[in-house]
Amino acid sequence: MAVSGSNDYNQTALEIIKDALILCGGLEDDETPTAEQKSHALRALNRMVKAWSVKGLKAWCYNEVSLTLVTSQASYSIGPTGTDLVTERPLSVTNVRKVVTGTEETTNKNHVRPSIWSNQ
Repeated sequence: MAVSGSNDYNQTALEIIKDALILCGGLEDDETPTAEQKSHALRALNRMVKAWSVKGLKAWCYNEVSLTLVTSQASYSIGPTGTDLVTERPLSVTNVRKVVTGTEETTNKNHVRPSIWSNQ
């Protein structure tokens, strides 16, 4: 299977629902789902995503960001309003990679403790 390498593809639940209803013959291309159809389909979509999660399939993407560390700096502000790195607030940090003059070292996620993150 070919992949684009893009991680910014975004589709709303309503778009997924409408496409699914069209594919299964529940709607024509030019029709709009009723409120009842949307409600039922959204519940079904949520159940499918939860079932995938139980099986270990993830419905979110991983994002890699880079941050230059400063020798005398003990903490960093990362997030939508971060002063050191502006990015979406991570749900979790799966690993950290440190590169020093061409040598790469991967750190286990257990070294990155969410408990030290600010709740801001």
